[in-house]
Amino acid sequence: KRALYPSWNGQNVDPRVRPVAVPRPGFVFFSVDYKASNLVSLAYTCLKLFGESVLADTINADIDPHARLAAPLAYYFDDRFRSAVEAKGITNGQSIECFNLFEGRKKENEQNYDKTFWIGGFALPPKHEQGGVWKGGEGSSFYRHWRTFSKPVGLGYPGGLGPDKFIVFARGQYKIIVTRDEAVAMRDIWKVTFTEMPEYLKYITNHLKDPTAGYDDMGQFCYQSPLGMHRARADYCAAANGFGLQTPEAEGVKLATIALQKEIYANKKSILYGHTRCISLIHDEFFGEVREDDYTTERVEEIQRIIQAPMSKLLPGVKVGTTGCISRRWYKLADPVWQFCAKKGRNILVPWEPK
Repeated sequence: KRALYPSWNGQNVDPRVRPVAVPRPGFVFFSVDYKASNLVSLAYTCLKLFGESVLADTINADIDPHARLAAPLAYYFDDRFRSAVEAKGITNGQSIECFNLFEGRKKENEQNYDKTFWIGGFALPPKHEQGGVWKGGEGSSFYRHWRTFSKPVGLGYPGGLGPDKFIVFARGQYKIIVTRDEAVAMRDIWKVTFTEMPEYLKYITNHLKDPTAGYDDMGQFCYQSPLGMHRARADYCAAANGFGLQTPEAEGVKLATIALQKEIYANKKSILYGHTRCISLIHDEFFGEVREDDYTTERVEEIQRIIQAPMSKLLPGVKVGTTGCISRRWYKLADPVWQFCAKKGRNILVPWEPK
């Protein structure tokens, strides 16, 4: 008889509940996801439309686009960071010098950057009903805090949000509470950081009007996907978000899923065959089990290679990156942990453990 286990929706498991999941004996969990895949998709779209893109240049230079936006946000909103930057004679929060100082804080472990309450792994200020920029969380480092903070800005505004809808989005998705004035300032910083973005939003308005939609219809916009799908009668935000960020990425992930499953289940010569099982696809993260042996690292690297190829082919001109890690339980915060192996003469992945 087959053992019976309760099922759950892998996409919406609370981070506090995930660690009850453990792999089968002899296996560890792997997690492989794309680096800023929505922004890779957006960069490709802008490159295709305009022939150039600051966002694409950022990604192709191996600069984390979330961190690139986080630096001027931190400069504008964090008095301590701005003072430290200006003490170096730097007065432009958008400058590469400011970004380099921000990146320099990456390895610092500023625990209890500012104590606030934590809910589901994200910080919520105690006096959140009064508004105000989120000021860190217990166990949060300065770098992690501002990089997380940049995500709703860099992903919400290119999706066509205005300041009022952004406030709802930032609070609902990221538990970040801001006032309207702060939301407007964040949008202005985003436009200056990635200068093609105003032109991108104008393109949605001027070129994606749906000729089949009447004035009384909810949707007035339409677009074609990289693989030829036609989406009709979308509203403005759905068109901006889908055309640039989500649809190209989703089609790339779909192609990558097919390629990975073929390799795992159909290619008997593959290092993955019989030793790997993909359990869940969580947005742009492939999660599953991989056998724990001398070839665990090579298998995770092979998964990364397989899922990068279709995305790179679909979205040419922008570098597609991935990260991979392993763990003995399912942890949302798991990161790659490398350790030198004398037997192999190289660094290998070892399971991430919470501190």
